[in-house]
Amino acid sequence: MNKNDNFEFKIDRIRSPYSKPEMVESLKLYAETHEIETFGMREYDAWENRLATSETIRLHFKGWGKALQEAGFRASRSNNLDLKEMIKAFKNCWRENQSGAFTKAT
Repeated sequence: MNKNDNFEFKIDRIRSPYSKPEMVESLKLYAETHEIETFGMREYDAWENRLATSETIRLHFKGWGKALQEAGFRASRSNNLDLKEMIKAFKNCWRENQSGAFTKAT
């Protein structure tokens, strides 16, 4: 048996001196400091007091939107829109407001 038989190479490990909870706290502090509910990667990167770059945070959480959600914020935009969920949300809104895309104006 070769001594390297038990070696496991992990290529997808993200190295950072910061933990996920520390990154979440940094996102919360940014939002609190700027009194905003959501923000993008560019805005966060422009902040001189950031803990890590937005790219580092994005890699740790496997998405910027996921990092924002973990910190309690909504993602400002997403490329992973679920069309069925959007239509369902619109229909519910129309029902609640008794209006819709296909109702006749009186």
